[in-house]
Amino acid sequence: MNRIPPSLNPTKHFTELKDQQEIFGHLIQCHTSHTYIGEFHRQFFPEKSVACECSEPLQTHEHILRACNCYTNHWGSLQNKDREIALPELLGMPKGITALTEFLKESGAFTFTRERYTPKDTPSFEDEPEPPDIDSEDDASDTDQ
Repeated sequence: MNRIPPSLNPTKHFTELKDQQEIFGHLIQCHTSHTYIGEFHRQFFPEKSVACECSEPLQTHEHILRACNCYTNHWGSLQNKDREIALPELLGMPKGITALTEFLKESGAFTFTRERYTPKDTPSFEDEPEPPDIDSEDDASDTDQ
């Protein structure tokens, strides 16, 4: 399925998503089939429902990307002039990965909450609260002597 040759350097998609770790993580989860959908639950969490919210008995990658009524508004990025990008191309070719990245950003598919991606500000050291000023155990033992 993966048609991108192996490399010791980060791929273009990795470097473009360096500030969007959440999307990159969902992209990898989708690629490895370890994401929050029914077919994953069936294998690892059999007590959880495997059905899709649209009543499909088994929620799969292909169902979400091709047939699920919950995501029809977001399929535009997955389609090209030839109608649809094939699943192997979507998961293993640069053009498909770009389309899947846009779909993930727009739709919230393959996430635990199913909420649309909203970029978060990168935390900075200056934004961190000051730690409480408490005595350490070493200071207390020095005064006991």
